[in-house]
Amino acid sequence: MQIGNSDLARVIVSRIVEAAEKLKAKTVISPECGHDYTALRWEGANLIGRPFTFKVQHIIEVLGEFQEQGLLNPQLPAIAVLYTLYARACDPVLEFLQMGGQHTDAQIADLVLSTCFDGLNARSSP
Repeated sequence: MQIGNSDLARVIVSRIVEAAEKLKAKTVISPECGHDYTALRWEGANLIGRPFTFKVQHIIEVLGEFQEQGLLNPQLPAIAVLYTLYARACDPVLEFLQMGGQHTDAQIADLVLSTCFDGLNARSSP
């Protein structure tokens, strides 16, 4: 976020809100530094002049919940999981898949999350 430049911050927050609402997201996860999370979570609604229709969480919060629920592979060091997710935040795969035009944004999110969390191993169909 652009602290000190409310107009630019408002544009950035508006884009995040519009995308989240278009996808009917229940939660927006911030994988960025604490500053971006803080700006979105605590200042974002004021910048756009209305409350969000979704919850905002930092990736660390989500990882903690996943760990408590037993959803993370206990063989993976927590730091490796965290660094992998931070890398995904800057991953050009999202943009490349969007430019290809073969998948919806929701499908792209599912594909990237699947490769990140499930890996590339073949899976049997349920």
